[in-house]
This record gives sequence, C-alpha cells and structure tokens, in this order.
Amino acid sequence: MNLSYAQNMEDYHLSLAFAGQATGSNIDIGAGHPVADNVSFWFYERGWQGIAVEPQRHLVDLYARVRPRDASVCALVGTRSGITNFHVSRISLRCEL
Repeated sequence: MNLSYAQNMEDYHLSLAFAGQATGSNIDIGAGHPVADNVSFWFYERGWQGIAVEPQRHLVDLYARVRPRDASVCALVGTRSGITNFHVSRISLRCEL
C-alpha cells in the first residue's frame, strides 16, 4: 500500500487482513466523503464495491458521481427507529446525533 486515504490508516490495516483477495464488497456506515478520510476508497480503486450509508445528501450525491460502482443510501443508522436530531458541524468533518 503506497497511500492511505483513511484518517488513521484503517485502510492499510484492512489491506493486510484481506491480502491476496483481489475483489470484495463492503458496507460503509457513516461513509462521509467518498475519497477524503475514507476507509473504503483504497479498496474501491482496486475493484471492490459496496454500499455507502451516509445521512448528508450532498455527500451521497457526490458518491454517485465519484464512485458509480457503489450503491449509496441517504440514511442514519442507529439502535432504534424513529426521528431524531442530526447535527452537522460547520468547522469540522464531525457529525453527531
């Protein structure tokens, strides 16, 4: 692996766990940006595909353009169904329920 796209090199560690596996699939919950600080983009570049679940509509739309092999779903994932408040910080990539 020459380049890590993830914030803490999670893609590097996963590449070691899946060494020798040419293709695969993934589900990325809270996917965020399709490239920057993204755990699954390194795998996407190597032919993997998956499902990106992201509550921010503009990022889901960006997935459709940047990663057309992946399915993207605009939704929140939590421990129970219902309606909740979702807060997006204007000064960082952090989001909270």
